Amino acid sequence: MPQIVVGSALYPLIGNPCSSTGNPNARTPLTLRNSANGQGYSPTMTLITDGGTTSYHGLITAVQHRMSNNFSFLANYTWSKCLAVADNPGDVAGPAFEHTLNPRLDRGPCGFDVRHIFNTTMVASSHFSSLQGWKGAIVNNWQAAPLIRILSGLPLNITSGIDNSRTGIGLDRPDQLSGVPVYTGNKIQRTGANLGYISKTAFAQNQVGSYGNLGRNAFRFPSFYNIDLSVSRTFPIHEQLKFQLRMEGFNILNHPNFNAATTAFNSATFGNMTGAADPRIFQLAGKFNF
Repeated sequence: MPQIVVGSALYPLIGNPCSSTGNPNARTPLTLRNSANGQGYSPTMTLITDGGTTSYHGLITAVQHRMSNNFSFLANYTWSKCLAVADNPGDVAGPAFEHTLNPRLDRGPCGFDVRHIFNTTMVASSHFSSLQGWKGAIVNNWQAAPLIRILSGLPLNITSGIDNSRTGIGLDRPDQLSGVPVYTGNKIQRTGANLGYISKTAFAQNQVGSYGNLGRNAFRFPSFYNIDLSVSRTFPIHEQLKFQLRMEGFNILNHPNFNAATTAFNSATFGNMTGAADPRIFQLAGKFNF
């Protein structure tokens, strides 16, 4: 059983038969060292340390065709890998580690660790000097600009939802069962009853007085696919005076990009998707250039 040394004494870090969710304060090292003055010190006291580690590796590639002949093109791809013992929450307001004195138990993918990022965009304009009259009026002065963005899934962190380790911290994770598929394979819908993404049968609650065998951010949300498109037409009016009509569509395929889930194992809706990015949106705008 992991222990902490205070002076010459050894104190357990996780629960034992006399531990409960109601007495974590009484089992802190400060209380055990001096019960008169140590009372009131919580296991969730803010701990700020310089012992955290993070590593990042990445590769960026790009292909570009600058605007010429009324056409431009840009595509880029990023592969990266980020590992850390915790995600930076900004102001430190609570515990970040499952085991306060062993941050490496939480070493895993960063919360923003997107392994694959692909973007491509193009701008194409129609300016055919050979077309005059009504043909030129119909065909010329159009512009189309699609944007395609594809990302691999963000990390998804599963927790026990209850303090079985009896540490009072509340960051326990369950045990993953060997040989049981984690993902349901369901065709997830944005709304409705078919929201199950992670299978509950792939896990078991960690035993009282122990931590689970599951790592932090061990699984992934579905991949992100998005296509935006803008189409505009410029109408020459007089000399420098022009009117532009522009239509823009965001997520034009209305693809559901899920970004929130129930990750507490003790929840009745564990594994369900609970949130998604914006659905398809269109907007129309007009402006005068002079």
